[in-house]
Amino acid sequence: MKILRPTRAEINLENIKDNVGIIKKFVGRYVDILAVVKADAYGHGAVEVAKTLEKSAVKIFGVATIEEGIELRLAGIKKDILILGSTYPFSNFSEVIKYELTPTIASISGLESFNNFAKFKNKKLPFHLKIDTGMARLGISPKTFVSLIEKIKNLKNIYIDGIYSHLACAAENENFTEKQIREFEKLSREIPARFIHIAASASIIRYKSSHFNLVRPGLLIYGLLPSEFSDSVIQVQPALSLKTKIVYLKTVAKNTSISYCRTFITKRISKIATVPIGYADGFLRCNSNNAKVLVHGKKASVVGRVCMDMTMLDVTDIKNVIVGDEVVIIGSQGKEKISAENVAKRCNTINYEIVTSISKRVPRVYV
Repeated sequence: MKILRPTRAEINLENIKDNVGIIKKFVGRYVDILAVVKADAYGHGAVEVAKTLEKSAVKIFGVATIEEGIELRLAGIKKDILILGSTYPFSNFSEVIKYELTPTIASISGLESFNNFAKFKNKKLPFHLKIDTGMARLGISPKTFVSLIEKIKNLKNIYIDGIYSHLACAAENENFTEKQIREFEKLSREIPARFIHIAASASIIRYKSSHFNLVRPGLLIYGLLPSEFSDSVIQVQPALSLKTKIVYLKTVAKNTSISYCRTFITKRISKIATVPIGYADGFLRCNSNNAKVLVHGKKASVVGRVCMDMTMLDVTDIKNVIVGDEVVIIGSQGKEKISAENVAKRCNTINYEIVTSISKRVPRVYV
């Protein structure tokens, strides 16, 4: 469909490709990369990102759901795809096998069910075994790990291609993180596997001992840093900009209320611009009376409540503003910049939520 609305997310695929190269150089030649492209590649567009990285240093793609994996296969992605999330109900293993996806196994029932499906198809199929070392989400208990390994050895139609876990607070709690890494390292020695992995973006930066032979960058690929890092030894570049245009301008009198419920009242004669972006697009309501955007390279305030489809700006102090002028929500304009981290801080959240909240109705334009 032709793009008609002036609101769009611009994605720089070269930055994504370069970021992977930077990560690869940082972890070294003996550590492979699993590129996490779940949640539509953190809002950047999973298919286009995966196509860009298909011929890069990326060894495996990581998704959260079976549907996300199928989408990549239908788009022609050939590399291994690991489903990091649950595959329950286990009848879904038929689709996992059909599309040659690699499941995460985190229970005895899942293990037995996957083996039965593989046996029915007369195949010997790979999976990654997930161990819970402290997240209390998906993963088998370390206490049952050894007995489970013995059971796996007796199953003829499946095999462990990888063993992994997930760090609960790699950017914050050093003692707990190191405890998780030590426990995982000990357990991973119990059975051979092609891939051993526990490190996501924060631990890639902070804990070299967590790299093993595979790392799982997500946020870093898109040029974003975990929220606890104000700086990083890895110099990645953001790949996403969120932009729109002014579609309406009006001058209003002093004491005029703007948007729903009169939460903003003008204190002077004001020039108010309307832009076609709202919380249905992912510009969250927490930005109401609380955000800055860029117009003509200067910061303009969001005034009044963010609506579902529109937002109002005070452009009184910016000269020569006209309908059609570009407005930058995330990105750079002139000498000014607004990052996803800036938006996240205002909304008391994390940059992950900001970029993954950009909805499907915002077209992704690849530059």
